[in-house]
Parts: sequence; C-alpha cells; structure tokens
Amino acid sequence: MVGWEPQEGAIDLQGLVSKVDMGTLFNVVESFNWRHGVFVGASMRSEATAAAEYKGKVIMHDPFAMRPFFGYNFGDYLAHWLSMETRKGPTHLPKIFHVNWFRKDPTSGSFLWPGFGDNARVLEWIFKRCSREREDEAARKSMVGWVPQEGAINLQGLGSKVDMGALFDPQTS
Repeated sequence: MVGWEPQEGAIDLQGLVSKVDMGTLFNVVESFNWRHGVFVGASMRSEATAAAEYKGKVIMHDPFAMRPFFGYNFGDYLAHWLSMETRKGPTHLPKIFHVNWFRKDPTSGSFLWPGFGDNARVLEWIFKRCSREREDEAARKSMVGWVPQEGAINLQGLGSKVDMGALFDPQTS
C-alpha cells in the first residue's frame, strides 16, 4: 500500500458502521482475512463529530470508529481483537467490511454514490459475500481488499447513473 492512504472512514467489527468519509476509499471493501480487517479498523480516520470533541472539519484517527469511547489502553483493545482469531473452542469470525457512502469525484466534487435507500444495494452484495461458496464469488481482489466485480451490485432501477469504474478506482492523490 505504498503511496496510498485512505483519508477517512469507519469500521465496526460487530457489524457495519460508516462515518462521514469524503476520502479515497472505495464504496465497499471486504477485508482479506481477520488480521487484515483488524488492521483496516485500527487505521481508520474520520471527520470529527460532536461525540469526539468536535473541532469542525478536522480529520482525526478514529480506530474502529470508537475513539471517543475507549476506556482503556488501545494496545490492549487491539490485542483483544487480534486474539479472537486464535481463541479455543468453536469460533466463527464475522466477515469485515468497510463502507464509504460519501466518496466524491475529485474533479466535480459530487458524490459518486446516490446513498440513502440505494445503500441497500451495497448491503445486498455484502450479504451475498457472507454466504459465498468461493472466495472470488461476485468480487475481485484489489490492493485494499475484495471489491464488487462488474455487475455484482444491482443497479437496475437506479434513479441516477453511477460511474462504477470511478467508484472503485483507487484515487492516489
């Protein structure tokens, strides 16, 4: 990932959470594995909110979208999540996805994804990925994780045209 760094975003290891993310990360990304997902969650950055000592449009590190709520040492918190992979007993680890509902076109400044109810289209892809039989089912490997392959997100009946190429093209500047 040399030369590429997401600007903002959020992840919740118990489900899906998205913070305001005007940055460069794709609309939706599935982590390669548990450790990669923990890394993605730990390296998140997001725009400051009222819950996190609001300072206007300041971008701040926000691991796991939990910064305002950490009650103990972050290293211990991170070790806890990493330890899930090696725990004894039947452990079924959830898939980890990062969503970015607010990616903007760098030239026009307009949103690349329509959002609101149309986010259900991305959630539908996520649910399909959770019950997949093959690793590459409905997805292609990218430099940051698994992203939807062409045609994998249902665009039928969408009110506006979406440039899926731009939505899943890595912006490096």
